[in-house]
Amino acid sequence: MLGRGYRRILLDLSRLLAIDASGIGELIQAYNTTTAEGGVLRIGGANGRVRRLLEITGVFELLSRGEMGGQARDASKGPWRR
Repeated sequence: MLGRGYRRILLDLSRLLAIDASGIGELIQAYNTTTAEGGVLRIGGANGRVRRLLEITGVFELLSRGEMGGQARDASKGPWRR
């Protein structure tokens, strides 16, 4: 998505039933990559065990805070067209 020019990305986690340390690591890596490129990465829809683990690790606050400003590109939607 970054390579296609998107700088505001929303990851919809509403269908995610579980997450482990490697998944949390991937979210952090995606956040770091996106912010290094001048973008914004946010999550939405996290609930249940997923949300609890993200809250415990601090990742929920990191990826859910603040407004996206303008229109965000929902990463769960395709195709990747502007």
